[in-house]
Amino acid sequence: MRRFRGFLGFMIISAMVFGSCTKRSGTPDDETNSEPKEEPTIASVKIGEALDAIKISPAYHVLVTEETGTLKSAGDNPFEYRSYSIGLDVIGGIYDFQPDAYRYHIPASFFLNFSKTGESENLVIRMPYNKLFFWKNPHGSSLSDTIPGNNFVITTDDYLNAREDWYNHEYLLHSELGLDNEAAGELQIHEYSGSTGGSGYSAMLDFGNTYSASISRLMGDTCTREYLLMKDEEDLFRERVMFIREDDSFDFEFVYILTLGNIEIRRGSDIQGIEVWYRGELQNDIQIDFVKEGSGNSVFGKRDIQLTFEDGTVFLLSEILGPYIGEMNRIFLSMMKFQRIKTLVDGAAFYIYENSRAQD
Repeated sequence: MRRFRGFLGFMIISAMVFGSCTKRSGTPDDETNSEPKEEPTIASVKIGEALDAIKISPAYHVLVTEETGTLKSAGDNPFEYRSYSIGLDVIGGIYDFQPDAYRYHIPASFFLNFSKTGESENLVIRMPYNKLFFWKNPHGSSLSDTIPGNNFVITTDDYLNAREDWYNHEYLLHSELGLDNEAAGELQIHEYSGSTGGSGYSAMLDFGNTYSASISRLMGDTCTREYLLMKDEEDLFRERVMFIREDDSFDFEFVYILTLGNIEIRRGSDIQGIEVWYRGELQNDIQIDFVKEGSGNSVFGKRDIQLTFEDGTVFLLSEILGPYIGEMNRIFLSMMKFQRIKTLVDGAAFYIYENSRAQD
């Protein structure tokens, strides 16, 4: 699977996109004969197809859906306010789910149900897939849990969890998922905060079936927010907001860009009115009206936009994306926490790290 671009890549791409009026969406050449007024319908169909495929993927069920009784507390940080640095050099190894017959009821830590069975530069966790769902107790296990076999594998090949104090923290995670010996998805998270350098969060999720989603947020002198849904390298949906502090005052340059397939809507403090771009070319015969501002400068805050083409064809964004906004919002919100996988990996990391410190 492809490795996702992180925060640095996001900032470079954002600078290129916001600074250039010739950015293309990457739509395949076999659709270059479509007209601008056909693009909203094409984009809507593609987004619907994407969500249908995503919702049947194993990665969606593991990372997006939230069931009761999941690993809610397995990854609690027992030394949240202490300085520490946890990397693969400390936690690498292969760990299999093997509950002990004499400790199957409620162990002190969920990870006591795992045994190290091999050496690896990565952190490899192998467990029954069904243990991720419908827990009677988040820490409880029994010998019958091993009947399906350890058919779910989390391979973490990049990990850093470091904290200097309350303000300075950096977190990096890249994991590939496998189910029944087949690739089942991939996720990456990069998060940082500093007392002087602001904070940032980016998360990328590959559903293992050509579709991926990502979010990025950056807070500081430059504040950005991006939501992105892709098929391979093609942008199906992208919403970007950027606030750039101009000087020591509190004046900010504002830019908003919404991309639907090959249609790009631009609005900003340095843009006269509202611009519409199609395949990298400015369109002067398409009228754009923000008929409802909503909240948060986002279509997920019920912002509604009307496109009126030269022949009188009218599209409302709420009609184009209406059936899909809820599901896209659910996916993007889930990417702010990745509760199941992140909690499991972090819980293993803290457990292994604490044990290694005790043995030193």
